[in-house]
Amino acid sequence: MTINEKGEEKLVDIEGRIIHFIQLERLVQVNSTRLYGNMSYKYGPHEQVKANREVFWSDLLHKVSEIKKSRKILEPIILNPQMSEEIILVEKEMSGEGWLKLSSLKCDGLLFLKPTPIIPLGFVAADCAPVSIYLPSSDTLMLVHVSRKNIAIIQDALEILHGLYLAAIYDTRGKIKLVSSSNPNFELFVIIGPAARYQFNTYQTTQKEIFIDIHREVIKQLEEFEKKVPIVSMTVCCSAYHTTDSDSLFYSHHLISQGRSSKEEARFMSLTMLI
Repeated sequence: MTINEKGEEKLVDIEGRIIHFIQLERLVQVNSTRLYGNMSYKYGPHEQVKANREVFWSDLLHKVSEIKKSRKILEPIILNPQMSEEIILVEKEMSGEGWLKLSSLKCDGLLFLKPTPIIPLGFVAADCAPVSIYLPSSDTLMLVHVSRKNIAIIQDALEILHGLYLAAIYDTRGKIKLVSSSNPNFELFVIIGPAARYQFNTYQTTQKEIFIDIHREVIKQLEEFEKKVPIVSMTVCCSAYHTTDSDSLFYSHHLISQGRSSKEEARFMSLTMLI
């Protein structure tokens, strides 16, 4: 596994608003910040959240258009995180339906096969990490919502992608297919997006606090998969860490349990796409 030093990560200031933009090859991940306000219908006034999302979307379209002006960019497909290990295949008829209609997709992973237009896949997060995975050999995009409760979803995602790789390479008789890139390697590009590091209180069960580091847990899962599938080549770009204080980019909802006002709670939009 290679931690890519060439992965582009920067904060883009657009008229006083900031988006967190990460690019690794064709794979792009973009995140909102506090400056956009709450992005979750569950945790904020509906009209206010809708307005925040539209501003973020407008800024994102502006940024992406700098990179690929000729590509059509459809509205995002949004999942509703469940802290589960369920991954849903994005069907063609789902594309371009907008923020509201598809926000009822109850799962923690989206798999998109051979996307032709730019269709961002996304979800709303507070502390959890958005993990974007791109399989070039079959032009496949995977997005997973990773928390301390569903860390094994990384293994499920990688196994699905490995199966797609094998299906693309071998025919029903086990012979290598004639493909345009000859015998492509099982190569993956991974972006581990912004996530908070925090102390998790387990006093009700174990009488102790556990330090949660989602980034490190994801890296462990990637390393475990590499041991099982030695032919894999993974290039990983880790976003910057963000701690749970009021000055952090991702202002954690876990501060609420420490006696802060619920008005300070926030959810942030994370989208991933191929450009």
